[in-house]
Parts: sequence; C-alpha cells; structure tokens
Amino acid sequence: MWFFNKKLKDRLDSFGSSDDGDKKEVKELLSSEVLAKIQRLQLKAGWKVTDSLLGKYSSAFRGSGMEFEKLREYVVGDDVRNIDWKVTARMQKAFVREYREERQMSVILVVDVSGSMNWGSGSKTKKDIVLELVSILGFICNKNNDRIGLVLFSDKVQKFIPLGKGSAHVWNLIKSTMFCRSEGSGSNLEEVLLFLRRSVKRKATIFVISDFLTSEGSQSLSHMARFHDCSCVRVYDRLEEDLFDVGVVDLEDIESGKSLHLDSKALVKTYQDQEKKRVSEFENFLKRNRIGYMPLSSDCDDIVKELELYIKKKTATRR
Repeated sequence: MWFFNKKLKDRLDSFGSSDDGDKKEVKELLSSEVLAKIQRLQLKAGWKVTDSLLGKYSSAFRGSGMEFEKLREYVVGDDVRNIDWKVTARMQKAFVREYREERQMSVILVVDVSGSMNWGSGSKTKKDIVLELVSILGFICNKNNDRIGLVLFSDKVQKFIPLGKGSAHVWNLIKSTMFCRSEGSGSNLEEVLLFLRRSVKRKATIFVISDFLTSEGSQSLSHMARFHDCSCVRVYDRLEEDLFDVGVVDLEDIESGKSLHLDSKALVKTYQDQEKKRVSEFENFLKRNRIGYMPLSSDCDDIVKELELYIKKKTATRR
C-alpha cells in the first residue's frame, strides 16, 4: 500500500523552496490534520479494493492496443503487411515495423471543482465523494502500474497534472483535489474538453467527475468518446432531486451568490418533474454515444461497491 511515509514527506518538504506562497501551501499541506485525512483515504481505498476488483478493472478498461517499437530488416516469413514502404524505398532493402502490445493504461480524471461541488445536505459534500473516488482510482492505477493524470476545472481549467505514476504522484493528485478552490462561477465542461483534445493525443481512459448541472459540453463529450474510453461519474445530492415543501424560503445560488425569495409549495412538483427530465435526457445522451455512466450520491457509504457494479455493467456491454 502507498501509505504516507518519511521518504515521501522529505520529497514534499522540498516543494516550494523558492516561493513564499508555495511554502505556505506546503506548511498547510503537512499539517497533522491534512496528513491524517489523506492517510485515511488511502487506508480506506486499500482495505476495500480487492484483487478481484483489480482484475475486473483491467478487463473493463484496456490499454491503447499495439504500439510501434522499432524497424528491422525483413526476413523470410515476416508479414508483408508490416513492411514500411517509405523506409524500404529510401534504404533500397525491405524493412518491417515491429509492434508490442500496450497493456499499460493512461487514465485521466477530469474533476469539477466549481462551487456546487462543495454542497451536501448530509454529513458529506459532493467534494468529499470526489476525494474518495480520486483516492480509489489512484490506488487502482498504482497497483496496476498505470499512468494517471488530473484536470481540475470550474468555468476554466484550474490545474493540469500530466500523466505519471507512483505513490508520490497519486498522493499529489489527492492533495491537489483537496486544496483546489473554485476560481470562477459555475462549470464549463466545453472548455475543459477542448483543452483535453489539444493536450491528450493518445487513447486514454477518461473519467469526467461532476454534478453535471449544466448541459453545455455535450458535443465535445460526444467527440471525445470517439477517440477515448469515456465514463461520466455524476455526483449528486438527493435533495437536488427530491426537493420537499418547506413553505416560504430564501434560496441562494452557491456559485453566483444570487438570492431568491419564494414559496416552495408551488415550486416542488414543477422542479422535480424538470429535474427528472433533465437527468433522463443526460442518461439517454450518454447511452447513444456509448459513454459509461456511474451515478454517485453524496450519502454513498461504499464507493468501491458502486465502482464494482459499474465495472461489471461496462464489461457486460463489451461482450
């Protein structure tokens, strides 16, 4: 398991040596409370992720296929389809391209850190669920020796951590997600997906983790799914779907700060119908575009179990 240790702490102590702002962040990062929280996330992931789940994960999400390794001279018996005709013409002798199977996966977590993710009607916020999921997927990638990267976004790309692997790298992903604060208003999925199209050239497994309260970005998401193995994890709070009558109430938008005074009795039925329709249309869009879908409630007690159910469903659709 990739628990926090002195060697890792020494590496983190070297961060921010040239900038006072970075030093302040590292000091905050290394506080006993934060270290304990991240270690609890790591321990929870390690206890619940079984070898069986690791195997199922590898089957459901595969590597990018065959990767070019080298050129060599043609020998009798080689498959003529592998002859590189441009090199052959230049060298005046036949050369073939050799390939190797690429088993290692590249996993990218695209995480919404807009203001709405900080909300929750129970003991956990949607961001708490996201932190657990990032920890679990990071643990799985570390065990499988897969590379993993992270994009944090609100109405813009706030942070991009390129693909990497190893315990320290995964630890950094968790830390970055934990400390990231929204720098904009709302979320812009279109912006982050356009960024990924420019940045990620090879096939990857992409998890888009958001509450998807906006319908923007559907076209880019559809385009992304043609080249990458995409999954959408919708993190929601049950109160967002099952608003109940509380009489006259003052509401405030957590992202824009706008307030509204209304009588909830007249609103509840209309809101619930519209919300069900919105979620249904989103699910149908994903199904049409063969994009994986995993809903996660903020009161979920066993994310690993939900992930295992999703992987089982994804594996079945591939047969």
